[in-house]
Amino acid sequence: MLRSATEIVWPASSRQEKFAAKVHRVLGNVLMHDAVLRQSLVERYGFAVEEARSIDNLKAFLLWDSYSGHEREAAKELARRKGRLRSAVAGGLGVRNAPLLVFRKSGMSSEEARLESVLEGLAIEDLPSQRGF
Repeated sequence: MLRSATEIVWPASSRQEKFAAKVHRVLGNVLMHDAVLRQSLVERYGFAVEEARSIDNLKAFLLWDSYSGHEREAAKELARRKGRLRSAVAGGLGVRNAPLLVFRKSGMSSEEARLESVLEGLAIEDLPSQRGF
């Protein structure tokens, strides 16, 4: 089962998936139980981690999203709180060396948005042929 488009090219091993899932779970717990992080990121900007991926135990890529229109402020606050998040995740994982957390804004790239609109257009054009016209 593929979780994202990148897994078509670079499929994750079960070990990588387990580590990424553990990082995602621990990060969610940290965001809910650390009052400073919860107030500054979750409540104020609607910060949420959508997906975690890891190629090894040293680096974790995290796709995040926030309230519409607050992306820039959320990114600034995330940069401010990155060290606190990393050390809290290391504590939650129980590892000596904390994985580097690489945050990437979730959302469609311009190419993906263009492809999506083309596919929607094709689906609309195909409707009359399905009805028998």
